[in-house]
Amino acid sequence: MTDDEKIAVGYAAAIEMINAGGADNWARFDALLVSNSVLLAAVGFVLTEKLRVPVSIWASAGCVLGFVLCLLWGLLIWRGNRYIEYWNAVARELEGRLNGFDLFRRGQLFGRGVEVNVGQGAGAEQLRMRWVASVRSVRWMYVIIGLFAALYVVVLGSMIFAASPWR
Repeated sequence: MTDDEKIAVGYAAAIEMINAGGADNWARFDALLVSNSVLLAAVGFVLTEKLRVPVSIWASAGCVLGFVLCLLWGLLIWRGNRYIEYWNAVARELEGRLNGFDLFRRGQLFGRGVEVNVGQGAGAEQLRMRWVASVRSVRWMYVIIGLFAALYVVVLGSMIFAASPWR
């Protein structure tokens, strides 16, 4: 096997790892989204006093557990995203050694909002990603995780305030 063939195989493996990493990140996100939704619904159910349990203990524990779950959720997404970034860097490095092949390099520029040329001659297109679309999906994941964490804090804070003598 020649060096060029080894580079091509490594490049294909890097692309597979990027795809697998993205799928893994979405699977983690989906599972923890469902977990947090169920936990938040359980806290709400306890707060409606449908159960005959001490509300403050169970709801407070649910909020603390939910907040910790959000921290772990964010760390899992961050770790998965770092692997995706690593494999993207490997793919860009390897394609630099593939004699002018620059799919990932142009993709990185496109993702940053830089105009890139696709094609050659009369059929060439100049493409630029608009700023709204350039926000990476992992950033939206962090926003959703933050909203869940904030919701747990607000619910816990309102329970503490409702139980305080200052209300």
